[in-house]
Amino acid sequence: GVVLGDSHSDPAAMESHADRPEVRQALVSGFGWSIRGSKTLHTRMLYTAVRFGDQAHGTLGVARLSENLSKVDQVRGRIHRVFFLAALLAFLAAALIGARAWGSVIGRVVGMNEVARNYAKGELDRRVRTPARPRDEIDELGETLNYMACELQCMIDELSAEDRKLMTIFEQTDDGLMVVDHESRVQMLNPAASVLLKTQAADVTGKTVIEATLSHDLAELVARVLRTCESASLEVELAVPERTDMNVYAAPLERPDEPCGALVVMHDMSAAKHIDSVRRDFVSNVSHEFRTPLATIKAMAETITLRAANKPEVAPEFASKIMGEADRLTALADDLLDLAKIEAGQRPIHSEVFHLGGAVDEIVSALSASARVKAIEVSAEIPDALMVCADREAVRQILSNLIDNALKYTRPGGKVSVLGSAEGKWVTVKVSDTGIGIAEEDRTRVFERFYRADKARSRESGGTGLGLSIVKHLVELHGGKVTVESALDEGSTFTFTLPKAG
Repeated sequence: GVVLGDSHSDPAAMESHADRPEVRQALVSGFGWSIRGSKTLHTRMLYTAVRFGDQAHGTLGVARLSENLSKVDQVRGRIHRVFFLAALLAFLAAALIGARAWGSVIGRVVGMNEVARNYAKGELDRRVRTPARPRDEIDELGETLNYMACELQCMIDELSAEDRKLMTIFEQTDDGLMVVDHESRVQMLNPAASVLLKTQAADVTGKTVIEATLSHDLAELVARVLRTCESASLEVELAVPERTDMNVYAAPLERPDEPCGALVVMHDMSAAKHIDSVRRDFVSNVSHEFRTPLATIKAMAETITLRAANKPEVAPEFASKIMGEADRLTALADDLLDLAKIEAGQRPIHSEVFHLGGAVDEIVSALSASARVKAIEVSAEIPDALMVCADREAVRQILSNLIDNALKYTRPGGKVSVLGSAEGKWVTVKVSDTGIGIAEEDRTRVFERFYRADKARSRESGGTGLGLSIVKHLVELHGGKVTVESALDEGSTFTFTLPKAG
């Protein structure tokens, strides 16, 4: 380890080098090297050592070379800087490429994702922007999304149109429609059903059929349809709040993966039954009205036949009665024809402007003979300037029926008055009498065909029972209204309206 010579320092002043790694390695293997800091030169050095000589002859030693690594460190630093700059440039290039890729690929995918979210929310008017040329897989995906949105919008529009049609049918149909679920609870109710059941859809939605309709028959019909999933029908009578006759048809509503519900169709039969009842009453009344004079005519004719030979003086009397009954039949037939034409719309209204007072005076003059017989005072107070726009013949028929009835049912020495006045666009006419009056329970029915408040007196006076019904129809053909106010033994007042001229 004794230093024999050194190219930079005095060997005598140098310490032993036996502990140097390169020296020990060289003594063992013949060659050694080491990198470390030099205490002498105060820098990092590379040492290499080679063994020489022979230990047996006492000539064994080590020759060592050293090289300052500062230049190597400088070169390595420059290399590190080059690699750092290269890495930085590569990172910047990658960032630019990544940003471009984000804009061209990832950005488009994110945009498509946002558009897809809007589609999920129902906003199908959004579209993915795609270039015309060139195109890649992402552009094709965008085109597919746009096509899907168009198809979905078309399907939704078609479904919405169908839904609107169904809702229009559901709401506008004249028949009552009710949709119930599998638990027989009302889900939907159209306006017609609300009218039939006298309730509101909001008040019965969620309630059972029995709670909504108070009809055990209807509830049982729905329960049977829900149980069997087969259609059924039944005539149901609702008593609350008023009697209503319905023909009810219930059909199952089958839905995939859901329990069976039902659609209930309610057709109001009350009007049809009322018309049928009115028709039967009409036939019965007509038969009765014709039977009485016909029986009288037959009896008179038989009397003439049997007694004419022995008592020829009775023939004129009975013949006169036969003519009276024939006239009554003729009047009844004429009234029936007039009423039939009016109800069938075959009685046209030819409106013209005329003075109402003139028409009233004509009727009063024509019936003056009947008034004189019973000493009834007839007065008419119609303003001179009161003009109406109406069918002159229809107005005469209205006045004739009302004034004639007033004379028939007024006791001798009574009064009949006709008053006219203008109220806005209408002319109001009142025909009042001091006659026998009409009972309260009869007032609502006096305008029905063949209805008579006092049947005996009506037949004695030759009435057909159709006059007031004709009056009501003729007034309504003009757009007016007719009402009655009366009290027993105090008289009656019939009031009707006609359009005012101008």
